[in-house]
Amino acid sequence: MPQFGSIQSVGNESDSAEVLIVKTSLVVPYSRTVRHNLFLTAIDIDHRGLPYFHLLYFYRIEAGCISHAIQKIQTSLSVVLVHFYPLAGRLVVAEDARHYIDCCDAGVLFVEASTNTSFYDLEKENFQMTPFSLKLMPMTKQMRADSSDVPILGVQVTKFQGGGLAIGVSFTHVVADGMSIVHFMQSWAECCKGVPISLRPTHERTLLQLADMSLCKPSSQVYHPFPPCPLDDPSYKGGDVLEQRLRLHTWKVYSFTSSSIEVLKAVANVDSTAYRYSSFEVLAAHVSLCLAKLHKLQGNDKVRVVFWMNGRARLLPNIPRSYFGNCAFEVVANVMAGELLHGGLPLAARLIHEAIGKNNTESTLSLIKDTELNGCVMRELPNDCKLEVTFTLSTKIPVYKTDFGWGAPVCVRPGLVPTNDLVLMPGKPGSGIIAEMIMVGMPTDQIHHFIHILRSGIQIYPNGYLPSSSLIL
Repeated sequence: MPQFGSIQSVGNESDSAEVLIVKTSLVVPYSRTVRHNLFLTAIDIDHRGLPYFHLLYFYRIEAGCISHAIQKIQTSLSVVLVHFYPLAGRLVVAEDARHYIDCCDAGVLFVEASTNTSFYDLEKENFQMTPFSLKLMPMTKQMRADSSDVPILGVQVTKFQGGGLAIGVSFTHVVADGMSIVHFMQSWAECCKGVPISLRPTHERTLLQLADMSLCKPSSQVYHPFPPCPLDDPSYKGGDVLEQRLRLHTWKVYSFTSSSIEVLKAVANVDSTAYRYSSFEVLAAHVSLCLAKLHKLQGNDKVRVVFWMNGRARLLPNIPRSYFGNCAFEVVANVMAGELLHGGLPLAARLIHEAIGKNNTESTLSLIKDTELNGCVMRELPNDCKLEVTFTLSTKIPVYKTDFGWGAPVCVRPGLVPTNDLVLMPGKPGSGIIAEMIMVGMPTDQIHHFIHILRSGIQIYPNGYLPSSSLIL
């Protein structure tokens, strides 16, 4: 029986590591940019209710080189902000009651910090996500960019005892999607190395604007916050929510190796002659099946599989790869649990593949129009839905190409997402790992059961299906 990868336990542990904030400042563009209000699309504003997102990069660097490295990081940040100037702005509500970015060069939060923790001890533990992780990221107590005084982007550079460096980045999703932030990080790294930016950003957000904006109502009347969630509990504030979740839940990182993905593809494609399923399609299908089994779904129980797809290359005419903003669109596949468990992996992969295929130029423009005219497209879980499987980020986001001059990161971790999403990240090149799935905030007893189902492997039956009986408990 094939082994599906490795896991690491995260959370539920004491944490005495200290992080000392050495200096806090605002970094502004190296040369002033022209002040103006930058249009935000309906897709941008639709993310207004989300908390700040985080990415955490770990670099191996000698202790004697760290001070010079931090100086170069801060100086190059100022240089790259000339090109990515919206990140140095502030979110505002203009006279027409719509949200804009005030491109005013107000600056990016920059935090220098140090810790008594050994970088190499963390490396031995595969950079587990624990309450200590919060201390390596800025703005963890900032839930939303709901004030013109709040920076759009925060950066924290933390040096470790004996060498090693962490760069934590926090940003509001209103301004950019994951692909855009990684584009910014790679451009920043290029500036740090003193080489020209290979892909200059495009800030023409009107590419995703309705032809007739006079039909649109003011955003204050149209867009609404997300439904109540743990973030809105008055007894918790900001990062305290995330830390509380870390201490009460077990977090795990599960690695899908190249061999395990090939096994999944072999099973999923057994009846398919028209196309070959992608790594994401078979991974998402397998995980959805395992979750349906975990929750003991059956018959007419409804299941939704939700993920986000980069729309830049799928729209006609294409949105340029350099587009800086939100251009990722929600994709939903719906199925009854009985049908899913009976059809197994081939059916689940086909449903996900077909859902992706339905997202074309026409459907995307219709979505943008619907959002402008009728409000938020990120809706609550339907009352009749028993299970929603949500994947965030992507295995295609090239986070490991962010080299500031001392080598690629040895590890990249997502921020602490305050939902039950499954976060997908690419494996480190050369590691043999195709994808890492970070399971966020599941109860301890449930996550161990889920891991057991995931690791049970696949028994390939003559018809190639993965029936529920093959998910060994």
